Amino acid sequence: MHDHLEPAPVDLPTPAASLIPHRPPVRLVEELLAVDTDGGMTATVIREDTPFLSPDGSLDRSLYLELIAQTFAAVNGWGRLGHARPPRSGYLVGATGVTCNGTARIGDRLTVIIRPVGTFGAFRITEGVVEARDRKLATGRLKIWLTPLGKTTPGTRSIPAAPSEFTGPALAQAIESAAVAPCGTTADSAFHRSFCFRPDFMAFQGHFPGNPLVPAFIQVRLAQTILESSGYPPLKLRRIESAKFREPLRPGQTFRAVCRPEEVGHRVKTTVTLTIAEKNAATFQLAFGRAET
Repeated sequence: MHDHLEPAPVDLPTPAASLIPHRPPVRLVEELLAVDTDGGMTATVIREDTPFLSPDGSLDRSLYLELIAQTFAAVNGWGRLGHARPPRSGYLVGATGVTCNGTARIGDRLTVIIRPVGTFGAFRITEGVVEARDRKLATGRLKIWLTPLGKTTPGTRSIPAAPSEFTGPALAQAIESAAVAPCGTTADSAFHRSFCFRPDFMAFQGHFPGNPLVPAFIQVRLAQTILESSGYPPLKLRRIESAKFREPLRPGQTFRAVCRPEEVGHRVKTTVTLTIAEKNAATFQLAFGRAET
């Protein structure tokens, strides 16, 4: 991914498919609408066959994180089209203050706007806004690490094709089926559960071809699964206070998730830690509210 915008030999708007490494069913952004020195904008429409819908036809809120990240990737891909070298790979390594103010539903046209905030060596900080119906559905700041110029990400073997149909209930079921044991309780009353995503897990098809990784939004969504399976009522994500993705999670790896929830007013705040063989892989500070009946 690039650190500044360059002229590209294409007109806008243009399909995002050729600009980003994501593939279906994980690819969400459809069009790159605009690019300037201050960032860019993408668009997508929520349809009945859009992946990651909840039973009521709403988009799972963890996907706002992915929409902002994919918009960064699209702007980056556009900016490097005029160069004779491939784009630099980029990975989401952190997020702060991602606030979910509304819900996207079938029929909504979402626009995602990003603006650069800072550059620190190989790291890029960008702010993103997800909008629909003249309303800000989500805002937040992402931290993305770019591979050094000339370096490539080691690939892995191909993953067998997975069914293209993937709806909200299937998302919850897929996460549940990746659990290797029921939820347990630690000595300090935290909830814990271990997961292992098989190589044929649908997200590995598009995130990323040849280098499959468990997406950040799946990692965040695990916390809701753990809380709801531990007795909490149906929840919806309100805010990602902070998130740090330290180690990639790959097919066949078993990792442990620990949630330490605290009820604050009408919200449930929780600290989440993901570990692989006692090594910290990710940490989150999340806030949930009760889902509407």
